[in-house]
Amino acid sequence: MIGEGLGRRCEKPEEVAYLAPGPAHLVAQMASLAKAKEKAELTRILAAIENQNNNRARVAAELGVSRNTLYKKLRKYGLMAVPG
Repeated sequence: MIGEGLGRRCEKPEEVAYLAPGPAHLVAQMASLAKAKEKAELTRILAAIENQNNNRARVAAELGVSRNTLYKKLRKYGLMAVPG
């Protein structure tokens, strides 16, 4: 049955690997997934910037996002100069 044994206590250390992963394992998986997503997003943004010769309106159009969203992403990845 699905989920059977998830609440039981492990008697042997080798059983730990057999049981479903706990929250710490899930958090680590989500973190690595988030990093992979960010890397892919950044790669795509950089390619669009190069394809469109840094024309922000055309970059946003190529990516299918608004210019406002593009500017947020550029700031997130440190690709936009900070005024001042």
